[in-house]
Amino acid sequence: MTKLERVTSHVVIRGRHPNEFVSEFKKQTQSTTYNASRLLVTESARVQTESQKIAYLKDLGEDGEYKYVAKIDSKTSKLCHSLNGKVFKVKDMIPGVNAPPMHPWCRSTTVPHVGSWRYKFFKEREGKYQVEQKEENNELKQAKVLGKKINITDQAIDKVRYVDIPTHTKEENQFIQEQHKALLKDAKENNDSNEVAYLLKDGKVTKVYGDQDSVSFVPGEKATELLFNSKPNTIIMLHNHPGQSSFSLTDLYLFIFNNSIKTLTIVTNKGQTKYLTKTKEYCKSTCIDCIKKYNKNKNIKKFNHKDIDMILKRLYNSGNIIYKVR
Repeated sequence: MTKLERVTSHVVIRGRHPNEFVSEFKKQTQSTTYNASRLLVTESARVQTESQKIAYLKDLGEDGEYKYVAKIDSKTSKLCHSLNGKVFKVKDMIPGVNAPPMHPWCRSTTVPHVGSWRYKFFKEREGKYQVEQKEENNELKQAKVLGKKINITDQAIDKVRYVDIPTHTKEENQFIQEQHKALLKDAKENNDSNEVAYLLKDGKVTKVYGDQDSVSFVPGEKATELLFNSKPNTIIMLHNHPGQSSFSLTDLYLFIFNNSIKTLTIVTNKGQTKYLTKTKEYCKSTCIDCIKKYNKNKNIKKFNHKDIDMILKRLYNSGNIIYKVR
């Protein structure tokens, strides 16, 4: 095993950032700090992609698909920009061709692609149900299915209301309202009305930009380190849902499994606000058991908003959370 392979294996197996091993690798290879860091970060990304492919093949099969997700900001390369959001077959996944790293210091990643099941689900039910409220009717006309993006307007930003979240002070709730408006404005002007997440901690805001369906927390990025390494109940996470949907199963897992998150909110692209927040009596293991019991005889792929509502009610009745979804 070469020196590079040995250090890279430590990075992947231990889940540590490559920069932690730069000093050691620099001495072993007698290279500069810059070259040692560049080589370690890039090679670790390649190994992680190879590991992802193995996992995808196991979980999704050869005909499964994955989506390329680039970190979008002023530093994003043209190559990663052009690949962002594109979908490829797992069996064709090759680092440097259609998967990270595409170049040194590449910050892109991949996520499983679930296809168009949401569109099919709502398309099959189109016309079967009538909506009485005029406002909801107009929203359905703009987004014929819940998964279709609604573009953010200035009116939607102005519409964002103050929400009294019981586990926060009035000052904190006012700050949350301000950041909900700032998030929608940011998504509108800088991310094509796609999903954006804000992590609030100690009055500071850390931003993550995603696509229409999700945001990804890339290993080594500031937001990821903040999310996974902060003390319990110290982070408020805000994000928008471009397709007007409520909390997803992914949102619920993120909220429960990350001890650092005290409150998770959604501000829809129409300016409506929803939240989940942990009470003083919150118990992670109790919440996990509650979800497991509910999921026992359920097909996860067929989960819908009613299932999420049922889980939230159980978590609320057990005294673990307080929530608002309407």
